[in-house]
Amino acid sequence: MQMDTTFRAIVWRQFGAAIDMLENAMLACPGELWSNSSERPEFWYLVYHTLFFLDLYLTGSLERFAPPAPFTRDELDPAGLLPERPYTKDELQTYLEHGRKKCRAAIDALTDESGRQRCGFEWVDLTVAELLLYIMRHVQHPVSGDVDLKSDLRERFRNITEEYFDDILIASSAGEVLLQKNVSALRITNLNALLPPKAPEKKEQKEDEKDPPPKKAFQDTSQSPM
Repeated sequence: MQMDTTFRAIVWRQFGAAIDMLENAMLACPGELWSNSSERPEFWYLVYHTLFFLDLYLTGSLERFAPPAPFTRDELDPAGLLPERPYTKDELQTYLEHGRKKCRAAIDALTDESGRQRCGFEWVDLTVAELLLYIMRHVQHPVSGDVDLKSDLRERFRNITEEYFDDILIASSAGEVLLQKNVSALRITNLNALLPPKAPEKKEQKEDEKDPPPKKAFQDTSQSPM
């Protein structure tokens, strides 16, 4: 039975968008960072690794997997073999297009029956349908990460002026607003006004200020020595 057309269209739109994000990140990477040996892993390898497993999982089984040249199956080697050289953007762009077409075809061919079957990879205990979502997450992984503004990206932000932002607010560590600019009429004078009031701190009593223990109405002689 053919899977609902609307569902397959939704999956492809999201998966296709994830591949587009990977492509945008790859094309935006400066040449000096593409194979920067001071980065581990290097950026080109992150892209290659992602495209390799996209190709593998969409094949459906390890036995039938044969990546297009110049790529090999060495990425599966338990010893962690790396390619002999960094792959170029053009090579990985071609590989990305290969994966995009393969992904669209796999989603278009998905049926209710095939989607419920177990995938052909013993290390991933998922159905074929869920494997597609698993691969999508893997494609998105190298697109996200920490941005190091102390290196090359800092230079790119130096030319951005205040006209670039709709809202600007600069405050001191005490919460006093030093500069504010926004498109609305909202004005904030102190950030502390936006915070809930602090509960009053309990003053710890000194030993000599503590209340004396209450006197007993009678003496307990049950533990007194005989």
